[in-house]
Amino acid sequence: MKRVFKSLGLLLIGATVVVSCTKEEIAPNVEEEVTHSSKITTVTHNYSYGKEEYSVTYSLNEENEIIRTSGDTELHKGLIEKNGTPENAAFLVEDVSEDGRTFDIRLFNSNQEMNDYAQIDEATAVDLREPCTNYTNGSSNSIFKFYKHADYVEEYTFLRRAFVSYFQQQWLDGANDNISSLEILNGGRVTLFDGSCYSGMSTSVVHSVANLHYIHVGFYWFDPVYAGDFAASIKGYGY
Repeated sequence: MKRVFKSLGLLLIGATVVVSCTKEEIAPNVEEEVTHSSKITTVTHNYSYGKEEYSVTYSLNEENEIIRTSGDTELHKGLIEKNGTPENAAFLVEDVSEDGRTFDIRLFNSNQEMNDYAQIDEATAVDLREPCTNYTNGSSNSIFKFYKHADYVEEYTFLRRAFVSYFQQQWLDGANDNISSLEILNGGRVTLFDGSCYSGMSTSVVHSVANLHYIHVGFYWFDPVYAGDFAASIKGYGY
């Protein structure tokens, strides 16, 4: 179900602690600490938005819930509010560190703007007159796998796509809002949409991601939203 996203400025409301955005105060890329018997995981997003480059660090508890942030949170909030609407924003995860906790993310105002940047022309792959369909086309070496849990546990085998150059799935059945990790083998790109029929906010990745909950994409009212348990429809592009 498509969510209505509030401004990322809500990130600064409530228990969030804002720190100065000097380089020294941003937490290390990989950090786990034990506080009151709870494991805290620190995840860093290195953002690019037009000519702006900046970083935001998120600390998450064992339930993958944000408990604090640091870094360039004010800049991030300001750019999202100034350019485009959060509910239609598009995130392209261009790189993931080996430990899966540092992400290089490029932001766009819409999925179309992101496709233009990536030089993807969907008109060559699918009949756009029938957008709300399930569809596969062409051939490639790519294999795409989707999982219920983090770390590639419990695959949704009905969603696996192999050796196609393009696919789209507008209804995910039991996997709706319930994908926590995905694998891309032999190259490719996957776009997750928070709305059915390829609508709403989108998150694209070009690498396997062991925990999609580490990718923070916005807020639904006061509740943070992550790329994990996010997707209501998906598209994929093979290489």
